Amino acid sequence: MFNYTTLGSPTDQPLIFLHGFMGNYQDWNTITKTLKNHFYCICIDLPGHGSSPNISDKETFFLFMKALIIKQSSPYIVGYSMGGRVALDLLYHHSELFSHLKGLVLESSHPGLHDKSDKQQRLINDQKLLSSISDQAALQFFLQKWYRVPLFGNISSHPDFKQLIQNKKVSSVQNWQDSLDCWSLGRQEDCSSVLQELSTYFIYGEHDLKYRQIAKTLKCECKTHVIKGAAHNTHYEQPNNFIEVLLNFF
Repeated sequence: MFNYTTLGSPTDQPLIFLHGFMGNYQDWNTITKTLKNHFYCICIDLPGHGSSPNISDKETFFLFMKALIIKQSSPYIVGYSMGGRVALDLLYHHSELFSHLKGLVLESSHPGLHDKSDKQQRLINDQKLLSSISDQAALQFFLQKWYRVPLFGNISSHPDFKQLIQNKKVSSVQNWQDSLDCWSLGRQEDCSSVLQELSTYFIYGEHDLKYRQIAKTLKCECKTHVIKGAAHNTHYEQPNNFIEVLLNFF
């Protein structure tokens, strides 16, 4: 039902990759073209992204992920931003999967809000995020603004940034919005307890001040690592450093 691709040998250590908001499984191409030589890489299109359909409830995707994880031999999950939150949400509601996983890598992923009013406001903001986009020009304008917020640092200076923008099409906007509504941080439970139960690596960018602070406040024994010269999307801005960090964890 949900789209995914695999690279490498099924006999190698499996890695399950979950991309971020408005992305797709190809966002990991630069990373997996190196890792596929030593790992079995499984890259999934999240619901409402790429070629995966949207869903009306999270459990449909959770059951897909559960079957996929159990089929592998002790995989790691690597999740970026929303993809990491989806992984946390999955494990919060399906703690029986702890024994089937070797570990979890969270790249710039929020473990969950505590304050009820903060969650309500985040949900309101997420539900209207893409509401004004009706054509490709409006989407391009939105993306230019989106990637220039401090969270993303200097990502707009990346040599492939123009292609990153052009690859996103207005035909995907409604699916992205529906997916964001489903997986909003405002709907997510506080998943900090997951970090206590599983070997976890929390990766964040040097210039991502928000997630640098989150890394400092994590109440668990998970490892943290800062990627120099990057902001929120560390694997896009500094792929070689990101790969090196992963190899040190695996």
